[in-house]
Amino acid sequence: MDVHAADTGDGANVQQHAYNGGDNQRWRLVPAAGDGYSIISINSGMCLDVKGEETADGTNVQQARCNGGDNQIWRLSPESIVPGPAGPPR
Repeated sequence: MDVHAADTGDGANVQQHAYNGGDNQRWRLVPAAGDGYSIISINSGMCLDVKGEETADGTNVQQARCNGGDNQIWRLSPESIVPGPAGPPR
């Protein structure tokens, strides 16, 4: 996951991108409500956010100021973890 152009602004697009080692591709998981997590950009300190709290397929994901909303709470499951190449540890 990559914040487009290393943007630090509210509403910046999050996209799939080849690994380049930038802080805009580094994320921190912080325990949140229930069994969820907030996913916070190392680059901006903002949360991974489903735009407009939409639930429809194809809704954009962006970074936004953390507000604890359901659209910023993510649940991880073993089925969602896909092994693959990772960048160097930091």
